[in-house]
Amino acid sequence: MHLFAKMLSDMGEDVYMTLAHDVRNRENYTAVLPGSGNNAKEITSYEEAMALAQEDDVAVIYPEIVSGNPMNAKKVIRWVLYYPGGHGAGDMVYDSSELIFTYFDRYLKGTSHENSPLLTIVETRLNQFFSMEGIAREYDCILIKKGAANFETLKERYLNPNYQLLDKPIFILDGLLDKLNDVAQLNGIFNQVRNFISFDQATYYNIMASLSGCTSIVLPINDMSREQWTKEMPLYQHGVAYGFDDIERANDTKFQLVASLRETEKENFVHANKFIEMVNSRWN
Repeated sequence: MHLFAKMLSDMGEDVYMTLAHDVRNRENYTAVLPGSGNNAKEITSYEEAMALAQEDDVAVIYPEIVSGNPMNAKKVIRWVLYYPGGHGAGDMVYDSSELIFTYFDRYLKGTSHENSPLLTIVETRLNQFFSMEGIAREYDCILIKKGAANFETLKERYLNPNYQLLDKPIFILDGLLDKLNDVAQLNGIFNQVRNFISFDQATYYNIMASLSGCTSIVLPINDMSREQWTKEMPLYQHGVAYGFDDIERANDTKFQLVASLRETEKENFVHANKFIEMVNSRWN
């Protein structure tokens, strides 16, 4: 959402970011916005945010984890970034007056909103994650999906004592990576890692690790083939292995990963332009 706010602002739209709907019991708060280069404005006053949201020429974009219309906006846009209710918050069905967009088709498949237009905005991190020379890759990192109840079963299945791939393994929760605010520090950590093994099939850390020079391996949790997986996750066609048997292909296609992400950056603006056209068409 931060990247999308920046893109809309760069395209000439008047954009504000706020957390007011989450802090109704506090008069003021500190929002965390991205660093330099983002011209989207920050509103930290609850009253100011609510007043702006209710103006006639303002549309408010809520992610799927927000229930209802807490800011009483006259024009509501719902950006479904994950399965509705999948994070234990938000509504499963949205009001007919809302303009619905979905990050991926599969999030709304089988629902009354499954024909909603796509709004896929990917922060590629191409300029932030890269392989550095002169650093020894002495570790293997195992990324554990948050709340993975079947982790012990998967560990026994894929990481048995007879498997010799791992050297100095580090088990890490993806929630810990989320708390690293220094991107350069995270890139430096990845540059010390030889194999990055992920129990999360969808996290972008898999791609960030590959860009940083790791052998990035996603463990097939379900009985889904690699072809099915890359169809659902097109960003993972290059540079990321789907299981240990796919490592050679993944490493051989790393050079294609950067090119495909460059194309993704262009597609970001295609989606953003279509979004603006649809909003203007809906509310004139």
